[in-house]
Amino acid sequence: MSTGTPSGTGAARREALFTAGLWVLACGWTVGFSAFFGYRPEPAPRLILGMPAWVFGGIVAPWLVCTVVTCWFALRGIRDEDLGRERPVPGGSEPEP
Repeated sequence: MSTGTPSGTGAARREALFTAGLWVLACGWTVGFSAFFGYRPEPAPRLILGMPAWVFGGIVAPWLVCTVVTCWFALRGIRDEDLGRERPVPGGSEPEP
């Protein structure tokens, strides 16, 4: 029995770290921006596309950026790798080649 890691483990780890990092950045931006600008008392809030500016900058903008980055990563960053031979199922039949 081999103690090495499967060939796809490095790519999966890279993809998971990228996704987690993007999530942490987006969450930090959203919470920080919204907390800082959302609690300021304004007599007439500035509107962008009918939304208060802090909603657009703190929620809509990061959502759009994350959507674009996720699409780019799904199309260019994730690579299809061979996972090796399928292991036999205990007590079952051999998988088809």
